[in-house]
Amino acid sequence: ESAPSEELMVPYWKSVLRSGSSCTPGQRGRTAERTELWDPVSSKEVELALPPLGTAPGPDSFTPKDFRAVPSAVWACIFNIFMLCGRLPDYLLESRTTLIPKRDGACNPEDFRPITVSSVVVRCFHKVIANRMSRHIQLDPRQKAFRSLDGCSEGVFLLDFILGHARRNHRPVHLASLDVAKAFDSVSHAAILDVLRSFGVPDQMVEYIASEYAGSRTRLQGDGWQSHAIHPTCGVKQGDPLSPMIFNMVIDRLFTLFPRDTGVTVGDTLLNGM
Repeated sequence: ESAPSEELMVPYWKSVLRSGSSCTPGQRGRTAERTELWDPVSSKEVELALPPLGTAPGPDSFTPKDFRAVPSAVWACIFNIFMLCGRLPDYLLESRTTLIPKRDGACNPEDFRPITVSSVVVRCFHKVIANRMSRHIQLDPRQKAFRSLDGCSEGVFLLDFILGHARRNHRPVHLASLDVAKAFDSVSHAAILDVLRSFGVPDQMVEYIASEYAGSRTRLQGDGWQSHAIHPTCGVKQGDPLSPMIFNMVIDRLFTLFPRDTGVTVGDTLLNGM
């Protein structure tokens, strides 16, 4: 079967990108401001975040090879100007969203995953910031997704251990699995900004991210067609280096809502989320 037409895909995904959730995760007190997240960028940080040569350029057609031809010290200066201004130049706010089939024979709009590609300039800058956030933001250790560990293996091992422990001790055990549809695409921007502040992200950085989301626009791209520019009003961009960390910070709020007296106790440890 052929992929869905532009007439089917654009209204569906425009609705997804502009609907969102009205819910904000549970509140938590704000931690001390982590000013180091918005310190001036160094050449070394740029070098550690260089875009791989095999990755696609964004709508500006500026390739990773073009980017690498410019000294890292120059890019560090440019990124510091972005930070000083608190926003990106308007032309860098445009991206391209390619709809990738999740499975063979995908024929409905919901069978596709949106991957957003922005300029390599933005991707490198956001990678620098994401690297800092990974070092300085402490997430709940039960968080496994998008982290430098084998989260699937750890989750499977932990589940097997819990079930084995229950069998050996002849105890009942109950498991609830929550699969949030379009989670990446539906989280509200208000929730994102609220969560960033609660983790101590500096106000200047929160304002930058707010500006970036408020001004961003993307064009959906399918099999031989491209849509008009769409302004997403919810979700995090799949394909942006900042998105996994921001999404994990939002999900982190959910762990604080788990009842502290619910779970499986093994020794002195309560296991109630994975």
